[in-house]
Amino acid sequence: MMELVNLDGVEIEFDLRGSGEPLMLVHGAILADALLPLIEEPLIADNYQVISHHRRGFAGSARTTGSFTMDHWVSDCLLLLKHLDIPRVHLAGHSYGALISLQFVLSAPDKIISLALLEPPLVNSNPSVNEFMDKLLPLIKAYEKGDKRKATDGFLTLVLGEGYRDVIDKVLPPGAFELAVSDIDNFYQAELNALEGWSFDAEKAKKIKQPVLSFVGTETTPIFYESHKLIMQWVEQAQEYVVPQATHGLQMWNPKAVAEGLSNFISGWITK
Repeated sequence: MMELVNLDGVEIEFDLRGSGEPLMLVHGAILADALLPLIEEPLIADNYQVISHHRRGFAGSARTTGSFTMDHWVSDCLLLLKHLDIPRVHLAGHSYGALISLQFVLSAPDKIISLALLEPPLVNSNPSVNEFMDKLLPLIKAYEKGDKRKATDGFLTLVLGEGYRDVIDKVLPPGAFELAVSDIDNFYQAELNALEGWSFDAEKAKKIKQPVLSFVGTETTPIFYESHKLIMQWVEQAQEYVVPQATHGLQMWNPKAVAEGLSNFISGWITK
């Protein structure tokens, strides 16, 4: 059950559950509750103090604007940890949330014990970005014409694959797609704009000293597979975890495998 907290004048929905090593999860674009299947996996639910929240722009949290930046979302994470009096966490982010997690570890490295990345969409130096943008542009035009359902469904089909509705309707709370349509302004106005003003490269990767685990699904699309390869190339200490039978929505397609990989990774660094 999400609680509402006021963080420096900004209302954020958050959830704190369990006990053990603190694990903060940062969800991606479009689907506010996409990490819930992972949170509810016994390996995670029974062994960690899990901190999750609806990022600004999602569900009952405050709205965003076109001038939003990655630093704003990082600031919300930091303020939430301060509110909960949790000094350091293991951090895991999915998709756009993995980009925020990368900025988090660069901005506040002392707060992060380890970093798990679930397919961050790195667009710089990515050979698949032009192909991806060619498919995204018609969806941007549909959004600009006011067709929010097409702009939502089209993007989710692009990144998760055909038949994604069958999966999310099964594993996410009722009304997940309708909530995504309601929140879609955040993606096409704030998140895409913030992504244009943000980059991650080999030089920035060298600044990350924490252990890093990079997840990739066997059925994912090229832009996410190429991003995974860049992480493995740029981050010297990165480890790879391949999730079988999973598209970009790996923690929804195969939450047990993601939970196993994440738990095994964290357990190796609890005392380090």
